[in-house]
Amino acid sequence: MSRFAIVFALALSVVSMGHAQTNPPTVVRAPVVAQPRGGWWIRVDATATNATRIDWHFGTTPKNLDVKDSWQPGGPVDIHIAPPLRSGKVLHVRATTTPANASASFCVFFQQQGVELFRFSGTEDRPLDTDKRESQCTAPTVYRVGPRLYDVPPERVPLVE
Repeated sequence: MSRFAIVFALALSVVSMGHAQTNPPTVVRAPVVAQPRGGWWIRVDATATNATRIDWHFGTTPKNLDVKDSWQPGGPVDIHIAPPLRSGKVLHVRATTTPANASASFCVFFQQQGVELFRFSGTEDRPLDTDKRESQCTAPTVYRVGPRLYDVPPERVPLVE
């Protein structure tokens, strides 16, 4: 490669870098419809939970709580309930906090509909039905920012390319 070509390429890259800094790309922020989730799932409110662990037992009645799951701080806040129970009309939930006097807060959803809000310490046992509605449990609005989707409002989305 000749010296001229190298100098020209270097000058072109410097000019394009300066142009990119003075004319940043336009980012469009528009809400989009979230993909409906299939069946039962849980969203833990990590900011209102001081338990070091939440253990769940799921079933169709209080006597057959065969499906188990758990959550710890730092883990994903959305938990899908296992397939045997995910699509049923009824769900029985027993939740236990560790330590027993620690508080926990989570919402149980069926698809995009909030069904039940749990705020408790120790153990809580409840039957749920897809016909129930809980106004304090709302599924997130998903926003499209450029080619990516975010679960946070557009004003809190970092402008990163």
